[in-house]
Amino acid sequence: MSATPSSPPPSESKPTRDLPHIPLEVLLQIAAHLDVPSALNLSRTCKGLRDAGECKVWEMVDVTSGWDPEGDSGAEFDIPSVNSYHTRGDTVYRKLENVLGALKAYTFRIECVRALRIEPVDGTPSSKRGSMFVILLQLLAAQVKRLDIVPLPWPGEYLLQSHPDINHKAFVDTFNWASFPFPKLAHLRYGYELDGAEPVDEWMMRMSGLEELEYSCAQDGYGQYPSKSKGRPPLMRLKRLTFNNLRAEDGDMDITLAILATLLENSPNLEYLRLKGTWHPRARDKALKAMAKLEHLKTVVVVQGEDSIPSVDVGMDYEGGIEFQHFGKQTMRFEEAVVENLGWDEMHELRFESLRIPRVKNLRRLTILTTPRLPLEDYISLSIGPSPLKTGHLSPFFFQYIQRNPQLSIILFLFLEEPFPSAYNAHSVEPEYFVDPPRWEMEGHRGATIRQYTVGRIEQFWHIRTLSRSLDHKSGMAYVGARRVWQDFTHFRGRTVPRHVLEEVYKAADLSLESIEGGRELEMPDAAWAILRDWRETAGDESEVEDDFTDEDLDGDEMDTEDDDEEDEDGASDGGWGLGQAMADNVDDVDGDGWVDTDDDGEYDDYDGESDDPLGM
Repeated sequence: MSATPSSPPPSESKPTRDLPHIPLEVLLQIAAHLDVPSALNLSRTCKGLRDAGECKVWEMVDVTSGWDPEGDSGAEFDIPSVNSYHTRGDTVYRKLENVLGALKAYTFRIECVRALRIEPVDGTPSSKRGSMFVILLQLLAAQVKRLDIVPLPWPGEYLLQSHPDINHKAFVDTFNWASFPFPKLAHLRYGYELDGAEPVDEWMMRMSGLEELEYSCAQDGYGQYPSKSKGRPPLMRLKRLTFNNLRAEDGDMDITLAILATLLENSPNLEYLRLKGTWHPRARDKALKAMAKLEHLKTVVVVQGEDSIPSVDVGMDYEGGIEFQHFGKQTMRFEEAVVENLGWDEMHELRFESLRIPRVKNLRRLTILTTPRLPLEDYISLSIGPSPLKTGHLSPFFFQYIQRNPQLSIILFLFLEEPFPSAYNAHSVEPEYFVDPPRWEMEGHRGATIRQYTVGRIEQFWHIRTLSRSLDHKSGMAYVGARRVWQDFTHFRGRTVPRHVLEEVYKAADLSLESIEGGRELEMPDAAWAILRDWRETAGDESEVEDDFTDEDLDGDEMDTEDDDEEDEDGASDGGWGLGQAMADNVDDVDGDGWVDTDDDGEYDDYDGESDDPLGM
């Protein structure tokens, strides 16, 4: 019987075989599953997988001071002192030294960099700090896919004259003469200081692979107009443009509007446009004309609508925001729109008379960013309540303006904590502005779907379904119910179609009354139309709304354009439409502006109970 050989002692064991070379693509896949602390530990403790940790740690190089005016309320209005500029500059300088030293110590880290964030308080081109920025860009320009140039605060005219080194003009000049290639760059965030160099400069136009641009102007100050763009190759791949701090109070005389116009003119394939600031669009505005020429523009987001800025007590109301409804002064092609309207509370959520949207023939869905609401998970936990037995009434204003948007079929009400991504947040999440109706119930959303049935373009039957907690009590007062409910608003030949007729129509059409899909110019069989016509001939007192309107109520246009431009060809204004007193037209206490009268204390309290009759009537 032979003895089994024993294992050799550790000292006599064969040396451990090194891990084979791991391609960079594989290392990046491993790094994608790591957080930064774990990656840092891996890079320090595991020789074989060190490079995977390095890929994550050096994925983004942040050479900024951490200054964030949007993180501190009111700080953006403080005029920085020279000392604060120099303090931030010293912080950036120390980071520059550390980053350059680490990259030179292990050059593999250069291959790992995918994003670079800089805050160029730059001094003069010949200064040590300026030359260090040049060295950093030379090292990383061939690798980065995203570049953030953080916006600087406006220091004031006096400080700029006495301390010209506290802006980034020299840094921008360096960009131009150095001709950095940036072959992989797809995403640029640029904070332009208005007293700086050319706002749409050669270095930016050389970024031919750019797909997304987030452009922020300084909070205050004066600068130069962008030069003529003739002869420049346009940014053919640019699909998404975000423009922050638009201050177009003087039309084309405003620098920020001129910058926007230049960017739009040089982005012929733009699909997505997001705006924040102040703008009263006029038909002659170059930026508006440039928008109208964008054949591929699909989505427009106006985060700061005209009703989103509260009035301040300074002897007169402050009017700000972007007047979205005046975009219709040019023929637009976009299909989706988002507009912020902080004038709506949840009680009046279904009364759209304060909403103004432009005439856009391709507009299919609209999202309204509202005042704060319950968290979505709370709406989900409250479930869906029973629908009211009566159908709701649609006002003339609804039909007067909905026909300007012949494709609009979905309206979503949405509250977002951060509707506009911060230029100072390195890891800001892109908001989800649109949610399809099948997801509303399960995800806690609210909205309305519009159905228009037609026959031969002569007769129309309207059915609007809404999901909301906004309800009307039988006494005529509005309140917020305990749960979201589906409500039906109907119209046929000037009358509100009662529920029992509505059910017969859908049964004859072999359609689902509870369907939450919208649509325009839909078809119904003759049997369904016959039910509607027979009911209408004998409707009389049977209609659920006694004082419905006729086609004569739709004549004319009572909305003022509030603009000195010429009217549209049909004489109608660009004022908006409202589902317009959708329920409010049935209310006795309605002011001339369509809002329900408040009680003696000037306001209603939201109702969060479970009773279907919270007013006790």
